Amino acid sequence: DTIFAVKRESPLIVGWGEGENFVASDIPALLKYTRKYSVLEEGDMAVCTTEGIRFYNEFGEPVERQQLTVDWDMEAAEKGGYPHFMLKEIMEQPRALKATIAPRIKNGKIVLDDFDEAFRADFRYINRIVITACGSAYHAGCVGRYMIESLCRVPVEVDVASELRYRHPIVDEHTLLIAVSQSGETADTIAALSLIHISEP
Repeated sequence: DTIFAVKRESPLIVGWGEGENFVASDIPALLKYTRKYSVLEEGDMAVCTTEGIRFYNEFGEPVERQQLTVDWDMEAAEKGGYPHFMLKEIMEQPRALKATIAPRIKNGKIVLDDFDEAFRADFRYINRIVITACGSAYHAGCVGRYMIESLCRVPVEVDVASELRYRHPIVDEHTLLIAVSQSGETADTIAALSLIHISEP
């Protein structure tokens, strides 16, 4: 009557039920059963029973993990009447683009008021951009390269994340790395991001 779940590199969450608890890699798998969940951090272990869930860190020490609540419905996670996800995502592009950009536009101007001045100042010293991604996200990065170079006049290169992580890229404090991932969980992209973070001066 006990499930032991250990988080190692791949995503892992637990769902809080009544008289039952769940383990899954993603939220949609839980929505039929519960809307309450917790996210395990790297190295965490969750001990799940019908009575509750206990969390331990990689050293075996008891820790607390925040209980969150899903505020979107299952329809948002499913195909929405389209025959496959690719067509659904193509048709959703205008709405998704508007939802992403609209909060940043006020009175016809780009507003970054939730970034502090020091953060915005860093962008003035960027002289090179590296975009890294895998699969279709890589192709989105290629489109982004043309747009950024055209609008910002800053040189951009696009790297497949699985290649970037195995070479020794040239980066410095004037290089901006943009990691693109549809799921946010692409292993090669996350590894490349960690590599750049560790290797920067």
